[in-house]
Amino acid sequence: MDIFKKIWYDPVWSKVIASVIFIMGTTIYTINNIIVIVFIAVIVIMVLWVIYLYRKHNHLFYFDREDILFDFHYTYTLNPDKKTLDLTANTKRKIKCLSRIDYVLVHFSVRDTFLDTHLDNQSIKINAYEVTKNGKTIENTKYNVKVYKDIGDDIEFRIEFNPPLQKNEIVKFEYSYKLSKFKYATREYLLENIRRANDIRDYEFNSFEIKYPTQLFNYTIEFDKNTGITFNKFNELDVLRITVPFDKEKKHINKHSCISHSRDTANYMVKLERKDPPLRANYKLKWNPPSEASLNK
Repeated sequence: MDIFKKIWYDPVWSKVIASVIFIMGTTIYTINNIIVIVFIAVIVIMVLWVIYLYRKHNHLFYFDREDILFDFHYTYTLNPDKKTLDLTANTKRKIKCLSRIDYVLVHFSVRDTFLDTHLDNQSIKINAYEVTKNGKTIENTKYNVKVYKDIGDDIEFRIEFNPPLQKNEIVKFEYSYKLSKFKYATREYLLENIRRANDIRDYEFNSFEIKYPTQLFNYTIEFDKNTGITFNKFNELDVLRITVPFDKEKKHINKHSCISHSRDTANYMVKLERKDPPLRANYKLKWNPPSEASLNK
């Protein structure tokens, strides 16, 4: 006991003991803080990881709309010049708003075709229009149609909503329009013109890219019997993502017979029907224009 009293009352030992206690206390306090900091950091990392996975697997996070139905029907007719085809388009859309939407854009690029393609402004018509929320129709909703470009390289118009559509509202509408001289009618005229663009294809095509999440996509191309076109059913569809072949999606289309052909007394139709198409998939339907000789028979 004497030694403990000596240590206790000795000023030097008292300072040593005090220093040790201080160091231990500081160390314990620091370790506790580090543990708390590490714990908070782990929680933050886990939350960020959950957000990342949510964004990765729930693509709706990135978009202001989702197409419940996107159905467009293109009809081609032969021009009197027997060199070009006019396009009449009829489209049905049903869109769910994931946030505010001001307009729907309809855009065509016709660069490198060397055709004098124009949009018939008078042909743009809204054939049906309804906005609902929770199954109830919203009254006093209006729309405006504005042509923004028609300069040969780009053709573009907008269907603008007034007032803008809001989150959880659903808009159903149908619209139609006409493009003159939109495609080549004969193989000779096609080859004559596309060589100027250093293109080597001998077919015509329509392509469409899935830019928004879509539940049902219907893509129909109809040809008047006078066009004389033919399809190579073994090579009628290319599927791309950006500019890279999308082989997985093409295999799905073939496996599930998503493309159908039909013919009535007047017209020939080919239709692609795809549920939940992948984003950025670009569907390119191809056909063979007839020769001038066979078209003029």
